[in-house]
This record gives sequence, structure tokens and C-alpha cells, in this order.
Amino acid sequence: MFPSLKPLIFTVLVPLLGMSCSEQEQNVPLKAPVKVPETPKVEMTDLLMWEWDRGDVHEIYASDMSDGLSSRVTCARGWDRMPMGTASGEKIYLLSDRGIYEGVKGRRLYRRSFDELGAQEVKIGTVAKAHYDAYAIAPTEDIVAQVLDGDYPSTTVFDTQTGAILFTRRGCWAPSFSNDGTLLAMSCIPVLRERRDPWDPVRIEVVQSRTGASLYSSVGWSKPADPEKTKVAPGSGDDAATYNSPKFSPDGSKLAYSYYQPGSVEKPQVHIRNLNEATTLVLTASEKPCLNPVWSPKGSHVFYLSYDKDESQVMRAPISGGEAQTFGPVGGKIRNLSSLQVPKSVYQSWHPCAPVPAISQESPEGVVINPDPQTHITTERPEVAHKLRARFEYQLSLAGFQLDRIEPEPKHLTLHCRILFEVHHRPPGNFEVGIELKSKDHTITKKFSPLPGDFAPYMWQEGQWVLGEYLLPVGYDIPPGTYFMNMWLYSPRGNIPITESDGHLHTQENTMPLVSIILR
Repeated sequence: MFPSLKPLIFTVLVPLLGMSCSEQEQNVPLKAPVKVPETPKVEMTDLLMWEWDRGDVHEIYASDMSDGLSSRVTCARGWDRMPMGTASGEKIYLLSDRGIYEGVKGRRLYRRSFDELGAQEVKIGTVAKAHYDAYAIAPTEDIVAQVLDGDYPSTTVFDTQTGAILFTRRGCWAPSFSNDGTLLAMSCIPVLRERRDPWDPVRIEVVQSRTGASLYSSVGWSKPADPEKTKVAPGSGDDAATYNSPKFSPDGSKLAYSYYQPGSVEKPQVHIRNLNEATTLVLTASEKPCLNPVWSPKGSHVFYLSYDKDESQVMRAPISGGEAQTFGPVGGKIRNLSSLQVPKSVYQSWHPCAPVPAISQESPEGVVINPDPQTHITTERPEVAHKLRARFEYQLSLAGFQLDRIEPEPKHLTLHCRILFEVHHRPPGNFEVGIELKSKDHTITKKFSPLPGDFAPYMWQEGQWVLGEYLLPVGYDIPPGTYFMNMWLYSPRGNIPITESDGHLHTQENTMPLVSIILR
């Protein structure tokens, strides 16, 4: 049992001063004003977030821009979509239909922080809006734009505190706020008819975020690379092009967007408009569609999606010139890029999905847990009681485990399990390590999360040994019988395959059997 901590109580005796205020002022010289030191700048991590479309569910991921390694932000129960961050980097917003599991219909707006796992539904004023097709939240969090689809999409801008409608623009979608929240850019159809025509031009409109007053229109910003290939000719003084998905640069002086001429054999490409100088930079000239541009937090690069059949690839292009490079994950359906900065200390200690039990004085006697994650990492192999060998797809090997009985009573059986990994190459962070207990007929399954101090896989390095710890209260609510304890690696596409092992392989589920226990 952890020792209880008794607070120390200090009594401070203050002598009574036998002088008046005037006497004190006369005898005590005035002090020079104390210079307040500047608040040290918090070290930040630049992240790119995106939505991964798995068909049945959508989940949100984040990649460190310095190395491209990925981590899950949400563990979807349905569709988690369109992540956006705040200026401080402390919270992210997302759309989700997870409320249907609680009997709430419609896609709603949620908010979560990086150091708290639960997502809270966001209210606009005192009301939670029931339906969102898309949205944008100002980084300052005081304004939100809600997009509703229909014959023509419409964007309504609200004050988040009062819930008051600031203005509505019919025929507009893809809203994006500047970092200071004063400007709002949208894609808009300039002429609304009874029925929407796929050849209708689409313009970017930049407006004041609280009044809706127009500031800029994208007419004439871009031109087709080869006008001869354009099948839809603009009318007099018109621009038949489609300008879509506008995103402000960090300083608000530029807009990145996708540009396309309907009917052209040329694919949509990413252009950048300098609002101050009224000039346009053609960033991409690819044979593939290039969509959904997003700025890096420092404004030096633009990330975008390059589409190829059913897959999409994240690309990173320097705005100073140079060839675009692939970034982050490869393959799959990736959508809705966004970027933000997160305090480095928060991101490094972040547990993306499964909550972990807190260390408390109720921990079983004999369990010593060090919450410092660095103590789980060594360059020499630690000793564990049982040695196993199983090599997984992501260049990791299970090297052994140790199981200790903590509380021996059958009804309160608690086990302390240690799992040892050998790291051959630095793994991606989009998976979890866990322990499960299954009955012989597989009708009962319990899964256990790592204890505090577990080191996230995306931080493991080549040549390291990682020792994870698990506390397993197995005997509280399951009946007597034989149970099998397995170790698994889980990714959104299922359990990660084992490429080779020492024979203890459950090939059907790609889990590694550790031991069997009998509860009497």
C-alpha cells in the first residue's frame, strides 16, 4: 500500500507593528519597481491532422510535421470528421455522429483537449446544434460557422457565447477563419437558380467575420495553364472557374485554394493568392487532382491531398519553390486536412485513445509503479521471467513477459503483467498495445489498458527495449473457468499481423498467447 501523505501545517506568526501608516511611510524608503520577467515561450509541436475514411467509421489522426509519425486522436464509434485546433493548441474540435449511440440524431460539434480523453458536445450559446454538414471555428473560439447542405449549401455564422446569428450566406460552404478570427473565407456560387448546375462557377469570397461585409472576390485570380483545353469559356467579365477550400496563411496575408476549370482535362491544382500584392502563385502542376490545401503553422509549407483512384496521399510543398514531397501515411482515404501547434510537453504525454487507470492509494500492496515513462526504455535487455519471440509487421518483436500474482483470492484476483518489446525500427504511432483475457469458448473477453507511464509507440527508437506494465483485476466479475491471456497490437484496420514467431501463434486473430490461468 502506498504510504499516506500527511500535509505539514505551518503557523506563521506576524508581529504587530506599533506604528501608524504615516510613520511607516516616513521611515521606510520607497522601493524600486520590480521588473516582471517575461513568460518563457512554451515549446510547441507542429501537427497535421486529418480524417481517415475507413468506410464504416471515420477516425482522426495527427502527424508530427518534423518526422511524419502518426497517432490517433479519436477512437471512433461512428464518424469523427473535420478536425480543427485552437490558437493555444490546447483543444481540438470535430464533427461526429457518436451521439446516435445515446439516442441523439444528427452530426454534432464536439470538443476535446489533448490531455483529456472525453469529447464534450459544444453548445452555441445555450443550445447544441443538431445538424452539421461542415463547420469552421475561429481559432479564438468566439465565432463558429455552421454549414447546412440542401439544394444550395448555406453558411450561418454564430457568436459562440450568446448564440446570436451574425449573418447567413446561402450558396456558400468550406468556411475558413484567419488566425485572429477577423476574416472568413468561403467558396460561394455567385448566382443561385432554382436548380444547381454543375457548370456553375464557384468563387472565393473573403468577408469580415462578424458583419459579413465583402472584402475580396476571387474573380480573375487564376487562369488555366492551357486555355485551349478549357471546354467552358467564361462570359464577358465573368470567371467560369471553381475556386474551392480556401485556407488563410498564419499571418492572414495569403490564401491557398484549389483551382479548376469545369470541363477541362486539367485536374484541380493548388494556387496561392497574395491579398496585399494581388498576385497569384501556382504551387502545383500535377497530373493528379490536388485538393484541400493547409498551411504549416509557420507558413513555410502547404500540405495538400493528391488523389489517385480510391486512395489519397498527403503532400508537402515549400512555398519558396521546390518539388513537393510525400508526407505521413501512405494509402487509404484521407480527408479534411488541418494544422495546429500543441505544447510539446502535452503532446509527448498524450494517450490518444484508451483511458488509463490513475495511480491511487488503493493500488494493491506490492505493486511498485514508476510513472516516469523513461524508466520503461533501456538499451540493454531487461530480465523477465518468460521469454517468447514474435515479430510483428511494424518491425517490433515481442521478447518476453512476466506475470505476478498480487491479490491471491479468487474473487479479487489481481495480476501485474509486464510485456517486453524489442524495437528494430521506429514504429508509427497509429496503434495500441494491450492485454486481453478470453474464456475457452471466446464468449468472455476483457481488455486492459497500459498503466500511467506507458511510453507511446511513436516515441520508440531503433535498438531500444520497451517494458510495458499492466494491472489486471481479472477476478472481480467473471465466473470460474480457464482463461487465455493474449497480447495484441491493434491498428484501425485490425490486429497487426505477426510475420514469424516461436510457435505460440494464434493465426486467426494475430494475437500472441502468453499464458492460461484457471479460476476456481
